[in-house]
Amino acid sequence: MTLALDARSPLRPVATDDERRPTLGQVLAEFGTDALDVLCAPPGGLAATVTRAHIWDASDADTGDAADSTLATGDLVLAVGLVPASPQLSRLIAAGRSAGVAAVAIRGPVNLAWVRTEAERAGVTVLVASRDLGWDQVHARLRVAIDTRPGTAGFAASAAEDLYAVANTAAAALGGPVEIDDAALRVLAFSNLPGELDDLRTRSILTRLPPEDFLVWLRETGTAVRIRHTDTPVRIDPPGNRCRLVMPVRAGIDVVGYVWVAEGDETLGPRHARLLVEVARVASAHLMRGGASQDPGRRARAELLARALDGRADTASLAAHLQVSADTRFALVGFRPRHGWRDPQVEPRYVRDQLELRGAVAARPGAGTVVDGGHVYGVVPVPAGGTPADDGAGTTLVATAREVVTLIGNQLGVDLVAAVDTPGRTLDGLVDSRGDVDRALSLLAEDRSRTVATCGELRPQVTLALLRELARDRPQLLSGPVVALAELDRTRRTDYLATLRAYFDAASDLSDAARILFVHRNTLRYRLRRIQELSGLDLSDPAERLVAELQLRLLEGSGERPQWTGNEQRASG
Repeated sequence: MTLALDARSPLRPVATDDERRPTLGQVLAEFGTDALDVLCAPPGGLAATVTRAHIWDASDADTGDAADSTLATGDLVLAVGLVPASPQLSRLIAAGRSAGVAAVAIRGPVNLAWVRTEAERAGVTVLVASRDLGWDQVHARLRVAIDTRPGTAGFAASAAEDLYAVANTAAAALGGPVEIDDAALRVLAFSNLPGELDDLRTRSILTRLPPEDFLVWLRETGTAVRIRHTDTPVRIDPPGNRCRLVMPVRAGIDVVGYVWVAEGDETLGPRHARLLVEVARVASAHLMRGGASQDPGRRARAELLARALDGRADTASLAAHLQVSADTRFALVGFRPRHGWRDPQVEPRYVRDQLELRGAVAARPGAGTVVDGGHVYGVVPVPAGGTPADDGAGTTLVATAREVVTLIGNQLGVDLVAAVDTPGRTLDGLVDSRGDVDRALSLLAEDRSRTVATCGELRPQVTLALLRELARDRPQLLSGPVVALAELDRTRRTDYLATLRAYFDAASDLSDAARILFVHRNTLRYRLRRIQELSGLDLSDPAERLVAELQLRLLEGSGERPQWTGNEQRASG
């Protein structure tokens, strides 16, 4: 059976004027958050429709209310010449609230706390424009972003319209409502034929995401795994809603989306299943033509999350932009090649795409992927009541990381390593999480015995790596007897540090330490006494032993154990 799709079909949805206009979030995604960033936004502020970029000149505003009267609903107001600390800002925000503007853009230096308080009180979104762009450049770029109708997330406009046509044509043939989602279950298109809507369909369409209780049901019943790995339509019966058939949309072996049909007047049966397979095939062509890399929403999330990973983000504004609460916790997974990328422009992005497809990292608000500094990161919100290691699809991030590492090795021949940090940190803690992941990746790159690990599994080594970084910035942390012994080893070819390492590894037990060094206990006693005489180190003092062992491990750097060569007995001190 073949699904007929007429591009001129009257079933294609007719866009309203509002639908032709982008939301503020879409404009910012196209514009770039480095040039125009969100200072604060009320709930739903980024969903406001933008109709035009409007210049509000502070010099004109001084003459009266004429400038204020030009504000209109949906304006993105550029406050040219405005001093943010002046009373003009309060007046502009109040006028913007009355007019229903989409946002007000200002330029610093800005008292962020005061401006945020004023804006939050009025319920107006405030943006901060980069000083690297003139207002005329900002205005010109905004006009392009606003006047160009955006497509559904992840697609050019024509591809999105064709997906709606696919959904409508399929719904007419199947006799029930049809929905097309991406791999992260975000709604891309849905049929708009007359028919009864159940609660699940209504809520999914309104938010463009499945309801949280439905996602929980998918995970707990194992349905999420079933529908991802099946090659035939799966029948599901969500509690309190109509039964559905769902079929994964594939590009090769990769799942790039899902097609759903809810039961209508006719009971879903084999005919519907056969037709749904054909619908999935047609949808696959449109999904691949649209291309996930064109998704402006993903680009904006990546920019915002990159700031959080670098510690450059204002977390309150970032939480509002990502539509998550300030106390939302996140897990982080990172990837890097053991020996470098062969094609650094292409391969990291391919890893990112595979991570999104398999790990469902974009399934929740606030999730996303970042390619930065040759590393690929996935940021995943921790489900309420879930485990930090859960990627939101019933699969642990560790398992997802292993799958991606294996796939990239098989397909690209790249020896990839992955590290997962899962303590569940808030946005302001992501910079620390990124540091731990980077250190773990460096350790894994040197460790041929494994490719994937959690930061918890590598906690001692990660902590030592952090302390080495601190010691590089503060060399005085390594001063003292151990450094003096290291200099003696270098200049006199002795092995004092190896002797100390054996002593510390044996927990100060002389017999065990002597066995490590293959010497007699009395020989070891003599060497330890000699070490103390030359360096002033007091091995009877627990604090001195602790500091000496820590300094020794920091100096080693590579983590390899120094070997005793017998040179010590020739040293004269």
